[in-house]
Amino acid sequence: MSAPVLLSEDSGGVRILTLNRPEKRNALDSALTFALLEAFESAEANESVRAIILTGAGPVFSAGADMREFQVEANGNKALSAERSAAYRKLLAMIPAGRAPVIAAINGFALGGGCALAIACDMVLAADTASFGYPEIKHGFTARGIVPPLVRQVGRKAAFELIMTGRAVTPDEALRMGMINRIVTADALMEEARALGATFAGYALEALAMMKKILYAVADVPVADGIAYVDGQRD
Repeated sequence: MSAPVLLSEDSGGVRILTLNRPEKRNALDSALTFALLEAFESAEANESVRAIILTGAGPVFSAGADMREFQVEANGNKALSAERSAAYRKLLAMIPAGRAPVIAAINGFALGGGCALAIACDMVLAADTASFGYPEIKHGFTARGIVPPLVRQVGRKAAFELIMTGRAVTPDEALRMGMINRIVTADALMEEARALGATFAGYALEALAMMKKILYAVADVPVADGIAYVDGQRD
């Protein structure tokens, strides 16, 4: 029996999800995309899950879309392609909208759709060996789904440069651009991610959910509108 494409482990209110296709550099094929969406839906429905850690097995977080599957689909399986794309878009929207804080622990390079998945998380911890980038343009692809979370995180000018050049970004530059929160040594990455998850898990569920909701709701609106929104959330 083949290994599951996504591993799940619960520890004291923290759910650890591990992309588990190391032989394929954790590329996001249909099976892994659907498994991720199901896992986040399951976590959202389980009030014992107070925080989520997302990481990758092996030396890579995710190389992005599984290009071999894309090539097969180009020969006729358009329905599967559309279904996977819809699931991926839903996943990117669900992560910031969910009640539990989501921590990405980036253990290696995160490219394309893998990079978009990482920065869609609420916090990003990156190993000092990690790298980030959107190389789709180099291969003639227009990966439109990666644009919204990137622009939200780094702004128009930086997003334009990253998408249109396809160049790689070091952890230091990613930190300066606001793509990530912290850089840690590769050996300490999961220890720090677990500690941060345990911190969140020690807080009241209602407070976590409300503060996360407010943070995203007011991020891109005028201050007066944000204050009005917060006032409307009071009991």
